[in-house]
Amino acid sequence: MSLIIEKPRQYRRRALLITLVAMIIVYILWNVPDLRVVLYPLNLFVTYIHEAGHSLAALLTGGRSSVSSSAQMAAGSHGRSAATQR
Repeated sequence: MSLIIEKPRQYRRRALLITLVAMIIVYILWNVPDLRVVLYPLNLFVTYIHEAGHSLAALLTGGRSSVSSSAQMAAGSHGRSAATQR
């Protein structure tokens, strides 16, 4: 095969491998309660981006946006306190 075709295949293969390894690491961190604290900053960031998307969609469709606090409502908490999430 030519070099032009072979290089993208190598990059795709490497990208797939890195993605799979990252997914396994996140799965382990997410499902072991004592390790979940490692993902907390990422969880807050993802929640912020998600909520910003809601705000943007509301503004673009003529609605309005209110202030929200991501510290208490990380992804998946649905507004429950930390004590009720156990």
